[in-house]
Amino acid sequence: MIRHHQKNVARYRYNRIHITDNAYYCPDQRDGCMKKFELRSNVQSVVRGVADHLSKIHNRKKMLKDNYSFFVKNEKTETTVTDDELKQWFMKDPRPPLFDFIQRTRAKRQASLKDLRDMRSLSVEMTKNPCTYPMKKAAYQLERFTGCINPEFESAILNVIHQMGKQGTTIPQFNHDDPTPHLCSGRWLIKLFMDQKDLGTKHSIIFGLCLLKRGIQLRYMKKRIFDHFLYKTLKEMWQEEATSEEHHIRLREIRMEILHLVNAYDDLFEDTRWVIEARKEIYFSNLFGYSIN
Repeated sequence: MIRHHQKNVARYRYNRIHITDNAYYCPDQRDGCMKKFELRSNVQSVVRGVADHLSKIHNRKKMLKDNYSFFVKNEKTETTVTDDELKQWFMKDPRPPLFDFIQRTRAKRQASLKDLRDMRSLSVEMTKNPCTYPMKKAAYQLERFTGCINPEFESAILNVIHQMGKQGTTIPQFNHDDPTPHLCSGRWLIKLFMDQKDLGTKHSIIFGLCLLKRGIQLRYMKKRIFDHFLYKTLKEMWQEEATSEEHHIRLREIRMEILHLVNAYDDLFEDTRWVIEARKEIYFSNLFGYSIN
């Protein structure tokens, strides 16, 4: 449960609007409403359509700008998207698949002044008003900054993760497969890492690994969450084989960051063979200049 005052919950009832290449859906899942609407011509008209539906069918008051977000998904994951990203997509002719467009855009992303302002504002809220700021909203806001590589973003993300753990925030999309829903903050940290990893750039992957390492050092992730949701991914990343000299250099840098992350959780890996071998490879590579394939 999110432990802020009930009137704040009512005021900030957060609307997650699923949008696809050709449709959008009612966000009010608690009433079992799965109403599907044909996609409109722009973001503003979609927002009006959702607001009108909530008012007429669900007796909800006007949907405010600060209590909704859009999300897209494919067969594996979902991610929050900004109104600005959707506006760019609506302007394309023809429009590419929405999820792919978001991923390609974020892979080339440079943090804007607005991104920095928004992140700083969120970080301040987590410091000054953590008990009145809706934590689900804060968590989903972090997805909107995927692709932004900046130390300030790391600090803001970890401030939110800290408050999620402190307040026991749960994320609905994890309820069906999470063996420890009360440890959702660690799971969300992994989700943010996976979002960065899925962009496929070296810088986004390394930023995600550094974020995980810092979260582990701050004890924001329990062993069972690490073992269940992260261990296999890190092992597969370590065992990836290079297909070219450029790929080899990229993998070497990524593997070094994986090793730093593993060292941050050293007590969990005493009997793990691949980690022991990884340390040996790194050591001898640095000592004798050997390649890490």
